[in-house]
Amino acid sequence: MAKNEELVKTAPANMATIQDSRPEYLKEREGKEVRGLEEITSNEMVLPRLALCQNTSPQRDRTNPKYISGLQEGNFFNSLTKQIYGEKITVMPLFFRLSRIYFKDINEGGGIICRAPHGNDCQLNDGKACIHSAWGKDGTHPPCTEFYNYACLIYPTNEPIVVSLKVTGIKAGKEWNSMMRLRGADPFAGLYDIKAIPARNATGQTYYTYQIVNSIHDAGWVNAEQFKYNEKQYTVMSKQLDSGAVKVDESTISDEAFAMRDASEM
Repeated sequence: MAKNEELVKTAPANMATIQDSRPEYLKEREGKEVRGLEEITSNEMVLPRLALCQNTSPQRDRTNPKYISGLQEGNFFNSLTKQIYGEKITVMPLFFRLSRIYFKDINEGGGIICRAPHGNDCQLNDGKACIHSAWGKDGTHPPCTEFYNYACLIYPTNEPIVVSLKVTGIKAGKEWNSMMRLRGADPFAGLYDIKAIPARNATGQTYYTYQIVNSIHDAGWVNAEQFKYNEKQYTVMSKQLDSGAVKVDESTISDEAFAMRDASEM
């Protein structure tokens, strides 16, 4: 058994296409251990996030190093591979985690000041309750951004991805949690469509937020074989993330949080 056979791997731009186009000369090695990657362990791996492009996202700016050709506002994309998924993607959620992140102001260079992986173990408060989670008396957002995080597999390619809902997306997250509970089954037994839908801010400008519904694919349920695969991935990925052995990509999380907040408040 290869050293990394049990590990969840991030996928290239389109895993299904890459696998289907495997050259003939490589097919004789199918099922054999991959050489050259023997020392890659979970500590050298990172999971991508599902990002949602807004009009102000740096990925839309041709002069920005983060620019992604062809990306439009309202498109979902992979934070690592930069693959564009369009305005809808179907996923199988494995598990849910709540977290908070305290961002440095984007005008001061952005970045992360503090993380509270479970929503209350604040790094700035000796692991106690978050000290920057309260709303202002004038209705301003708390300095700390709340995230609803879902480790998922993309259907039908099984590519791992983390869906992090924040700001206006929290409403969709609460509805998603309710849908999963009402099914009365493990979350990874279900198929869900995540859609980018337009909304209007106080000035009437359009931005995009999330809508999550039970998928129409196969009546919204995975088959028995897929369920067994998802069950295994749930066990592996939850252990890796909770232990810190595998990290989640944060290359776009600050940009997206500010872009969505700015778009909804303008």
